[in-house]
Amino acid sequence: GARQNGRLAVAILSDMSQPLGRNVGNALEIREAVEVLDPATHESADARLRNLCAVLAVEGLCLARGLSPEEARAEVETALRSGAALERFEKIVAAQGGDLSRLPVAPVRRTVLAKESGRVASIGAREIGELVVSLGGGRRTKADVIDPAVGVVIQKQVGDEVRAGDALATLHTATATDADAAQGRLERAFALSPDPTEPPDLVVGKI
Repeated sequence: GARQNGRLAVAILSDMSQPLGRNVGNALEIREAVEVLDPATHESADARLRNLCAVLAVEGLCLARGLSPEEARAEVETALRSGAALERFEKIVAAQGGDLSRLPVAPVRRTVLAKESGRVASIGAREIGELVVSLGGGRRTKADVIDPAVGVVIQKQVGDEVRAGDALATLHTATATDADAAQGRLERAFALSPDPTEPPDLVVGKI
């Protein structure tokens, strides 16, 4: 499509053996985005998400303004350190009638624990996405009403060592009944292996 319309485009192929960030769900993902953009929390934000955002921002600047990768990287780092990136995001949200200080919070939180020890081999990104939809975090039909507060926060990532009883993830749900129904599905989204597992490369290709 880009070639047919005389436009430059780049596609980054990223690893999907697990969700890209630790938060899945509307308000939860916005909170995580703010963590990445805020100079006070940027370094402690999820490294995979932080790095992928930087890769995409660099590619965008190279395409839009003809910068070299080194020049683009420097601009991205400056925007993050100075707070300019967060300020621009806040303006975008405000222009659409949003208020980052009023993000909803789910009333029920349920932590899912590992039943055995091992290494995290994979975390089903699709399974977790479908789970969040079933909690009300997405639509199956146009008539469905989205609950922006529900979702999943992931505590362990691919390659992490896990002991039985460790927290794998936390469900954020509207009711305890929803948490009951979702707990087993979330447990099954985590595949553990007795063998050492190397964390996968974040970017696996570029088109």
